Amino acid sequence: MSYRKVERNAFDERFHVLTTYKQIIEAELKSAFDSNKRVSIIRFDLHIPKLCRGQDNPLTQSTGLMKKFFGSLVSKLKVSFLIDDVYRTQCLRYAWVKEFGENSEVEHYHICLFMDQDKFGFIGGSEYTSRLRENKKVKKKSLKTCIFEAWASVFGLSANLILSSVHFTKKPVHWISFRDYEEGNEVYKIAVKRLMYLAKPETKCWRGDGLKSIGTGCMTIKNSIRPRAFSIKD
Repeated sequence: MSYRKVERNAFDERFHVLTTYKQIIEAELKSAFDSNKRVSIIRFDLHIPKLCRGQDNPLTQSTGLMKKFFGSLVSKLKVSFLIDDVYRTQCLRYAWVKEFGENSEVEHYHICLFMDQDKFGFIGGSEYTSRLRENKKVKKKSLKTCIFEAWASVFGLSANLILSSVHFTKKPVHWISFRDYEEGNEVYKIAVKRLMYLAKPETKCWRGDGLKSIGTGCMTIKNSIRPRAFSIKD
């Protein structure tokens, strides 16, 4: 199987996409509907913090940055976002690709999350970027705040030191329901067109078999609880 094979982007014929990457990403979107009727597609980018760049820094040489990030994000979502019980198991399904800047050797990651729209329909604001900060400690944190803190924890830094290393797109959340999941549907076309950015061949890292430049996964955030059974007494 060749990971460098390209084809015309069916959703924007001006560009090409890597065939295998396209197939992997589309498979994750399809799998998201196995447990959700409505899916939130959440897009953002992660850059190595300037404080941690350099060949001598062991953190930047690690191959497990994404594993650490998603593991931390799941923990923070469970404790700080999904505080209450859930009646449908909530999962963090994701896809990521690693690229290098055209004018630098610094790696960065394009991330896409596929989550339950009913629980993760918005990323929310963040106490780190909002001008209005409450004096009292907020018990429930936004998805955006959890993402900042998860990326910071990978490098052992506080979140306010890595804010410029997390970039959200102009429209970070796109909704799609199972009714829209068909190739001719306009909502489907818009959603997949955005996803195909991850499959562009430019600035990809070709080392070994190429697999280290893309990854997917699904992690359970919180299991559902069954409604209590009520017995009716005569």
